[in-house]
Amino acid sequence: MTICLTIQKKYLSVGTLTVEVFVTEDELFEVSSDEEVNDDAAHISLAVGTVEAVVEVDPYLACPIASCNNVKMVTVKGEDDIYRMNCKKCHGTFRASSCNKYTRAVMLLKTDSELKKVVMFSPQIQKMFVSRGFDCTILFERIDMIKFFLTILPVEIKYRLVNNTVRELVY
Repeated sequence: MTICLTIQKKYLSVGTLTVEVFVTEDELFEVSSDEEVNDDAAHISLAVGTVEAVVEVDPYLACPIASCNNVKMVTVKGEDDIYRMNCKKCHGTFRASSCNKYTRAVMLLKTDSELKKVVMFSPQIQKMFVSRGFDCTILFERIDMIKFFLTILPVEIKYRLVNNTVRELVY
């Protein structure tokens, strides 16, 4: 027996999008409920590796809108000859002082089987520095960050990698 599920999602810019999904009764029962969560499966195992080198450090101003997920701002010159920051995602225009300070670092991560290039962003970079006793609240200049990296490298980390980006870091 095939069942038709109708899903509606509201979008501010488009209106309502309706999608019909056809599933069999067996497929429908394969979906687990919250009560059936296996505690062992709920914990994601973290890999262990060593950050051997930093390839690039890019401190940047990010969009202050939370839904933009810290997209890098672009400097644009307005009609009044004043430079402002523009978000490529929400197309908002902001003063530099209202933007978030964010950092991206490209590093070489040594695992058991390979040496790979990975990207790490501000929250994980700060965790790594704080765990080594550095105060990174004042840290935003590229040269200062490179000095910090050179001081702590190589450093062993426990991490979760998603598409070559370190998403979770534990010490």
